[in-house]
Amino acid sequence: TTTVTVWHIVDEYGEDVTDQFDIDDITVEPGKITITPAPLTITAASDSKEYDGTPLTNDGYTVEGLKGGDEVSTVTVTGSKTTVGFGDNIPSDAEFEDPDKIKNYDIEYVNGVLEVYKKSSNIVITAPTDSKEYDGTELTATKDGVEITGVPEGYTVVIDEVTGGATNTYDEGTTTVTVWHIVDEYGEDVT
Repeated sequence: TTTVTVWHIVDEYGEDVTDQFDIDDITVEPGKITITPAPLTITAASDSKEYDGTPLTNDGYTVEGLKGGDEVSTVTVTGSKTTVGFGDNIPSDAEFEDPDKIKNYDIEYVNGVLEVYKKSSNIVITAPTDSKEYDGTELTATKDGVEITGVPEGYTVVIDEVTGGATNTYDEGTTTVTVWHIVDEYGEDVT
């Protein structure tokens, strides 16, 4: 609340003429001063990494809009992404060096993005090669002859199905690894 406590009336020449008025007929009403909250934006950090089986987290944040030397002391940032894809990194619960200062701000929290992208690798799966002399029976491909190279440490390629075979010398006889998957050290499918 504001109040006019000292006042006087002057004429057009700047002369004080207050005593020419009946003071009892003059009403002085209080005013009001309002401070509105300033906008403040707190944005959680974004981050990315190649899939490695461990959670991607980042508790960083940026603050825009602080006034008059105010300082944010902490912000809670929660978010975690382990598998390939995107996830939110969520800021909340800002605290100020001076706890009362938070009342001076209209806080907008903006999520960051956590991205885990596919692991790059040069895995090569070579279907088996085999031969035998013609005997009238089919020679079929087996998982035993599959060769695998380039598998990153901590991962295993599991061969589920190999197709192909030949009975006669004129048969095509192509072998193919048709079903496979990659597992991590815990046996989880991470294909």
